[in-house]
Amino acid sequence: MTGTQRWLYSVWYDNGAGGWILRPLEWLFRSIVAIRRMLYRQGIFTTQHLDVPVVVVGNLAVGGGGKTPLVGWLVSELRDRGCRVAIVSRGYGGEEPARPLRVGDDVTAARSGDEAKMLAESTGAPVFVCRDRVAAARAAQEDGAELIVADDGLQHYRLGRAMEIVVIDAARGQGNTRCLPAGPLREPMSRLSDVDLIVGSGGEIPGVSEISYSLTIQTAVNGESGVERDLETFSGQHVHAVAGIAHPTRFVDALERFGIRVNLIPVGDHQVLERAELNPSDELDVLMTEKDAVKYQSLEQRHWIVPARVVFAETKGHALVNRLLSLTTEVPVA
Repeated sequence: MTGTQRWLYSVWYDNGAGGWILRPLEWLFRSIVAIRRMLYRQGIFTTQHLDVPVVVVGNLAVGGGGKTPLVGWLVSELRDRGCRVAIVSRGYGGEEPARPLRVGDDVTAARSGDEAKMLAESTGAPVFVCRDRVAAARAAQEDGAELIVADDGLQHYRLGRAMEIVVIDAARGQGNTRCLPAGPLREPMSRLSDVDLIVGSGGEIPGVSEISYSLTIQTAVNGESGVERDLETFSGQHVHAVAGIAHPTRFVDALERFGIRVNLIPVGDHQVLERAELNPSDELDVLMTEKDAVKYQSLEQRHWIVPARVVFAETKGHALVNRLLSLTTEVPVA
């Protein structure tokens, strides 16, 4: 993270000094957002509607908020219920192709983006990436999808949607609740009143989220052999950790709760490490997130992939899945 990024994050989340200088730019940003939204509402900018329902899972705040794990869980559950569901994404961190690209075994994370590749591998569902999300959704529909889940794209109003789900990080919240660049929000807080569901990632957000889920880790899968180990078996060991995610310290904290002694290898969100960086000379085991693992075409015996599991309280997650399934029998709406 650069010095400028550290300063911005301190302003956004820790009431850091000097944020007032960004407020005139925030007013400009808010004006542009409001005008753009109005143009879509009045039909001057056209929203494209498909013949199948589209569910958008997104954030107001920039950076990771836990939406991609939720997308993966929802899609896996829907497929288990027999729903023909597909995922669409811009493919951030990849090439962001101008034409829809289906993410298959022959498509690397460098082309598709690491999150799209991870979703394709973890869910087994068709995943289409394109900088034009409408084109990606049309490709998914033509492929036979009866329900489409968009990973991100809350502000991509050209793509019509039957349902909007906003995910908010319970630990970080919405920061200072200001819009870019004075705060982390891509739209003002009032936008939350328009969405269909607000989900807390990592815990409930009193007065805001309707349901919440947590991410848990329990096992590690060897990158070479596929052998699975309980994380408890690493207790007391020194390991390296790779977490090219928005908040890498959370991965470290989760590992340390198992009594694992962690050395975090510096890596930016979506960044790919050089092979030498991925293999420190001390030969300690290297534990990494699923999002990191998909970036590398081959891993070695010392590399362990730690999958994260979405856990909902009681039956609320399954109620959400039923709600999405009901959309397939309804006429999609804007």
